[in-house]
Amino acid sequence: MSNKKYIYIDESGDLGFTEKSTKYYVIAAVETKNPQQFSRMFKKIRGSYW
Repeated sequence: MSNKKYIYIDESGDLGFTEKSTKYYVIAAVETKNPQQFSRMFKKIRGSYW
């Protein structure tokens, strides 16, 4: 079995240089050893919101 780890990183918001900028800038990261399981979980969650 492989000891590989996969990291997914996402960001939301902007750096706030204009009046229309968002108030917050968020960075999230998830580490997994099983990218297929993570992908299935993400699709299931995303399907319930969109």
